[in-house]
Amino acid sequence: MSNVFFEKTKDLREKIREEVIGSLKKISNEKIRKILLQRVKSSFFLKGIIADYIHQGLGGNLSDKERLNLISGLEIYSSSLVLLDNLLDKHYIRNGETTYLSEFGPEMHALASQYATHMGLFKMLPYLRNFIGFSKYFYQYIDNAITGAIEMDVEHPKNSEESLEYISKVNGFTLGAPLALIATTATRNIFKIMGVFEYGYKSGISFGIYEEIRDLIGEHGRERAYELKKGRIPLLMFFASEKDKKFSPKKYVGRDLPEKEFHYLWNQLKQSKAFEKIDKIVNNNFSFAKKSLEKIMKKEYFEELDLLRKDILDSLYVYMDKRNL
Repeated sequence: MSNVFFEKTKDLREKIREEVIGSLKKISNEKIRKILLQRVKSSFFLKGIIADYIHQGLGGNLSDKERLNLISGLEIYSSSLVLLDNLLDKHYIRNGETTYLSEFGPEMHALASQYATHMGLFKMLPYLRNFIGFSKYFYQYIDNAITGAIEMDVEHPKNSEESLEYISKVNGFTLGAPLALIATTATRNIFKIMGVFEYGYKSGISFGIYEEIRDLIGEHGRERAYELKKGRIPLLMFFASEKDKKFSPKKYVGRDLPEKEFHYLWNQLKQSKAFEKIDKIVNNNFSFAKKSLEKIMKKEYFEELDLLRKDILDSLYVYMDKRNL
């Protein structure tokens, strides 16, 4: 499995981590501080790292220090959405670490989410001078992201069309819009800003599908098929039910799956050819994302950032071909 992008950006990741920790340590309330610091331990800070490439690749002129402050603010802001996801899905464990949801309760989690939203925005504000001219495009982001979260995590999708739509709203907009926000720090060219949005939106859909599969096989540091147990059927299983009418995803919802039964489920998913459909959708979205960015970014920054797409695809293929889960 390739990790070229993750290795190449290791130093930047640690710089972001140090900056974020430094900001969060200033929080006076111990519980809020602990909740927010938990994510820092295991985060890959992908939004911040991608944002750094976006700014430089579009010809932005912020200094190293300014960019670090900007992208660490973006990461803190993004933490608010992670905390919201923890709260909605009752994620007591995430990436092998406690989320403090059971220890401190949902009220503190909600307040920590609000804290992260405002702290992150305040860190980014000095660099968003151009944002006012493009603010109308970001209202749709908030509406779609929150509506998608309700539909995905509270009401739950009923078929593959709804599942893909909700992934697009939640994962697509929560990557596309923040990256477009960062693009305004480097350019006022609406064509380039919307190109960055399209890159983030389409990549976010692929990432969302990828994360569903990671959850299904237990690669999120919590129990296997956690989201399924909580009531949400992944897109992969909807596709399987459409390919094989005898396959019913509902029979696996809301309960623990013994080892033998999970292996049987995995084999059913493979036999249904649902993985091939997942492969096609992920690749199509990544291809669109690549084209959106390739024509507007400096070549050296684009080529390095595109390594992320290759790493994710390589990892996805390994997951989809697993035989001993």
